[in-house]
Amino acid sequence: MIDSVPGLFFLPRIECSSEACRVNEVKGKPMMTTRGSKFISYQEIVLQECSDQVPVGNVPKTILVIAKGSATRQCKPGDIIKIVGIFKPFPLKSNKRNQDLSTLLSMHIAAFKITKLKMSVAESMKNTIRSRIENLSSIERYERVM
Repeated sequence: MIDSVPGLFFLPRIECSSEACRVNEVKGKPMMTTRGSKFISYQEIVLQECSDQVPVGNVPKTILVIAKGSATRQCKPGDIIKIVGIFKPFPLKSNKRNQDLSTLLSMHIAAFKITKLKMSVAESMKNTIRSRIENLSSIERYERVM
């Protein structure tokens, strides 16, 4: 039986829902077998406006970006990136069980490709320190350490 995860969240089944279990009146918790499953990389990124693009006194806008497969692990916090993808709606979930929010939708971006345009401040500092160390000859390195 091929079964996919419908949506963003996964919960293991509590009871067997197949026709064979209902006919034979089999009760119990089904065991999850991961050997026959296919897992893909999944990453949620919160994209935020750059501080120099936000008008004075306003809060930066954010949007959720969902990357799957090869689009994951392409950026770190603080990076300036370019995203190729599509806007996709998904229904809002309510914490209250009796409240129906099926008509309310939230938007996110399904990313196909993520390109890093500019590295973060921490990475640029590491690269400048690394380049300074590489430029020093071995004698200068020894003298500077001592």
